[in-house]
Amino acid sequence: MPRAKKKLTISRPDKSATKAGAASDKMVLSLARGERLAGRVGALLPAAQPGKTDAPFIEPTFEGVILHDQGEILDANPVLAKMLGYKVEELIGTHVRELFMPESETTVMANIASGNTGPYEAAAQRRDGSPVHVEIIAKPVEYDGREVRMAALHDVTSRKMIEGQFRAANEALRSEQARLQRKNAALSELLERLQRERDEFAAEIHANMERLVFPLLRQLLSQVDGPDRRILNQLNASLREITAPFIYRLESTYSALSPREVEICSLIKSGLSCKDIASTLNTSVNTVLKHRQRIRKKLGISNEQINLATYLKTI
Repeated sequence: MPRAKKKLTISRPDKSATKAGAASDKMVLSLARGERLAGRVGALLPAAQPGKTDAPFIEPTFEGVILHDQGEILDANPVLAKMLGYKVEELIGTHVRELFMPESETTVMANIASGNTGPYEAAAQRRDGSPVHVEIIAKPVEYDGREVRMAALHDVTSRKMIEGQFRAANEALRSEQARLQRKNAALSELLERLQRERDEFAAEIHANMERLVFPLLRQLLSQVDGPDRRILNQLNASLREITAPFIYRLESTYSALSPREVEICSLIKSGLSCKDIASTLNTSVNTVLKHRQRIRKKLGISNEQINLATYLKTI
């Protein structure tokens, strides 16, 4: 606990100076609550004039104020004493380093030695040993004919607590974002693997159909005519739609195509002529030609010199 010393005798100002000091005090007390600490203390400190420093000068303020000479406390106001849990008399004669947490002593002493006016932050220490975060602004003043240092301590513990909570919330948010990113990456990898397996399975089925089934269908088509040929063409086209990944890619890329147009695209890609398609679908050749025109438009190649069957094989 800081050691008690007899309070230093301070010269008293004349009556006119006292009135001026009272007017200055009244102006300080009327400052808006939202004004920055630097502005409040800046309005307070200039009232100290050579040979006129007095205890009432540091009392009428909402900040804790101390007056010290190279760290030895000459005077303090009740606000500071209450902030740290002491009486004013107990603070006088002690060293400022005794009012700060060990981790802040070096910072405070370095600022005193360099004459830095701040603002800077430090952790003061209450009588019970608990910390109180303060923002400090200091200024040299004259006291009994010598230059000493006056410092105002603004309690920012609540602000530091809010900042800590904000940092913790941000850290929790970053952790959650990282977790979701990892989860999304794993999900994306799983979907890509499933898509690859699906494509490989479809390609395998298509290859087996091309190797085992479609040759038999082509052989049958070469041997029949009339209604039977039309049925076999329909069977051939349907099997290709079921087994080939072409239909899926076509519908995914060109969603504007109607089911009939997708069917005709499959038949065109298979190499069937308009006449064969018309026979397979039991419609007219003219209707098939109109479908081809709409298909080219929807594929974006209506004005291009591109063979439709060749283009469909690239999808």
